Amino acid sequence: MPSHEQITPQAAFQSRHSRVSRLVASATAAFVAAAPAVVTATEEGRVLERPENFTSVFLYTALAAGSVLLVASLGRLYQLQRGIRWRFQDPDAPHDEHH
Repeated sequence: MPSHEQITPQAAFQSRHSRVSRLVASATAAFVAAAPAVVTATEEGRVLERPENFTSVFLYTALAAGSVLLVASLGRLYQLQRGIRWRFQDPDAPHDEHH
């Protein structure tokens, strides 16, 4: 750890900023975690009845999500098998002084 004489103003600001960021993030997380408890404490009997079509809606949703993931996975496997790469994925070409 550097001594106090070696800490630059920039490093001190970044350190202070980092502590403030962590404090704000912790306070936000605590608020978000406590919000449901505060809401449920003000109401009684928040239990909702399941609708009759709950099972079919759940199954259709799971089937749709699974289908999307399957198509995306097959597309990725196709890219890998064919060696398809887009140019934007390549590293930047070295620049010489003439350009």
